[in-house]
Amino acid sequence: MKNYYYHRERPLKNKNGIVKTNFQFYPKRLLLLISIMAIIGGIILWAK
Repeated sequence: MKNYYYHRERPLKNKNGIVKTNFQFYPKRLLLLISIMAIIGGIILWAK
């Protein structure tokens, strides 16, 4: 788990060698998190 966080915090390089920070990838992560939460929420409501 420690390794995962370490790699996640490092800046990522694209094909052109331009360093991209995690800030630029944040909206995608947020969208993924929201979709996962929505699916889990739907399952919980359906189970009730």
